[in-house]
Amino acid sequence: MLLAGCGDAPPTPGPPPAPVRPMAPEPPAQSAAPTTSTPAPAPATVRSVRSAAGTFTARWSTDPDPIPLSDPFAMNVELFEDEACTKPASDGTLSVDAAMPHHGHGMNVRPKVEALGAGRFRVTGLLFHMPGRWELMFDRTRNGLLERAQTTVQLQATPTTPSASATPSTQSGMPAATPSP
Repeated sequence: MLLAGCGDAPPTPGPPPAPVRPMAPEPPAQSAAPTTSTPAPAPATVRSVRSAAGTFTARWSTDPDPIPLSDPFAMNVELFEDEACTKPASDGTLSVDAAMPHHGHGMNVRPKVEALGAGRFRVTGLLFHMPGRWELMFDRTRNGLLERAQTTVQLQATPTTPSASATPSTQSGMPAATPSP
């Protein structure tokens, strides 16, 4: 199965790198006087996955980033008709879910999806309650047909904090390169 997203180069043998692109860069805030406050957080990592039949691409980022362990998080999702992510999806609905196939269960919560227009969605109420391999599913329904884009995230618990970091993987389950800072 071939997965590519938003203009990525053709796949090469071995684990593919995780696509990282800012969704909509915002101009830096203007301030009246210099401050010594803490630096602004880095932009969220943006990932993409092509649907199984190849009719849409889901581009997504989480808030906060990385995905926390046992804490609610939200997701910004954009659907595109093309692989290069230049033609926003103009119709259909989106549902998002996640499951741990090796454990035989999904999330303990039901996320809410809000359509924002022009193929953009805000998903709230997501929660990964345990570390491990999670399958993240983006289901688009259009003209009575459902199609899925699916990817894997690996949630690692850290010994120093109850939070975790998520590393994307390809749909085939092969680990992807960890995004560099």
